[in-house]
Amino acid sequence: MREVGMSLKFGTLELGPIDFLICILAGYISYRFLKRVVFARYIEKPRKFGEMSPLKMQDMTEAELRDLRENENRCLVVVENQIFDMSTSRILYEANFSKLDDEKFGGEKDWQKFIRRKYPLVGNLVAKNAQKSNYDGAIASILQ
Repeated sequence: MREVGMSLKFGTLELGPIDFLICILAGYISYRFLKRVVFARYIEKPRKFGEMSPLKMQDMTEAELRDLRENENRCLVVVENQIFDMSTSRILYEANFSKLDDEKFGGEKDWQKFIRRKYPLVGNLVAKNAQKSNYDGAIASILQ
């Protein structure tokens, strides 16, 4: 291998800058193809709410809520001490909306109305030693 001006020469093969870029591009495209086709079966696809068993309505403490989030990989969000299952929209959950003020979003009441229309209510967030409501095995559902 020796350099000839702006090209590399391997025996009788000479690679110029354009040839080098084409090789890199071909390698990248091959990598993307192999990643999508060959390795796709090893990547766990995210579950949607419809594919998950619906939660039973229940009041929870912060510790119970944290455990349910981690163990069942659910997106549970608390708005004014009400727990909503936002598993159908993980992108909303993962975006950090904790620092939005009323001017940017239109107020907390608007946010709560949006969530109530779209996501099932699971229960209420309660203090550690508080009495929990009995929902008689009702399934979490969207409020009308």
